[in-house]
Amino acid sequence: MRRARLPAVAAISFAASVAALLTPAAASAAVSSANPDPVRLGGTATFRIMCGTSATSAMLSGTDLGLAHDYPMDATSAGHFSLTLDIPRNVAPGPHDVQMTCSNGDSGTVRVRIASHRETVDAPTSGAAMTAAVLGGGGAALAAVCGAIVLGRRQELDSSD
Repeated sequence: MRRARLPAVAAISFAASVAALLTPAAASAAVSSANPDPVRLGGTATFRIMCGTSATSAMLSGTDLGLAHDYPMDATSAGHFSLTLDIPRNVAPGPHDVQMTCSNGDSGTVRVRIASHRETVDAPTSGAAMTAAVLGGGGAALAAVCGAIVLGRRQELDSSD
């Protein structure tokens, strides 16, 4: 009977870990991104935000990039918006925090680095943050399963005394 309990505990721990990783974040924290990063002066950057599905529109604030106003973003699917902007040549090189706001109140800020004319810009790498999140989430799930196995073995050892 005790041996049957170990796989059940491991399965429950794994399911709980997966559920925790896949549960959406709080309503006010939208996922936002910019590509490429860094972007050259005078180059183009695409900004994306994933709001809740109830969002019908999103706006990008151009203030931090030295742009005069807010820009409406294009809907790419329910709750997903995108906008490609030309980065002005007179923007100061360095990091810039770009704010995006959704119609349902969700918002997100993405930091994009503007490279100077003298800097070389490598080919854009996509998904580095996502890769880190997936590896971290997988590690958490693995730790939960290993913990369940260790607890199960410990119970086995304790009951044999």
